[in-house]
Amino acid sequence: MAEATTRVRTHVTVDRTLLEEAKAHGVSLSATLDEALRDKLRTARHEAYRRENAEAYAAANRWVEDYGLPFEDDRTF
Repeated sequence: MAEATTRVRTHVTVDRTLLEEAKAHGVSLSATLDEALRDKLRTARHEAYRRENAEAYAAANRWVEDYGLPFEDDRTF
């Protein structure tokens, strides 16, 4: 079952031509904005995570450079 969300009204400014074409094609502005915001936020969260954990990534990469991959000698592929 989908999680219930609270919807709020807001004001946005869009290109008139885009709005007219969206209406002509039955494109839901609310659904489109929701989808675009989810995509942008997913990207922003991913980038923030990478920045916040850059030191850990670097340390892990240094360890592999120094010692190699764990169990590398046991790999059969």
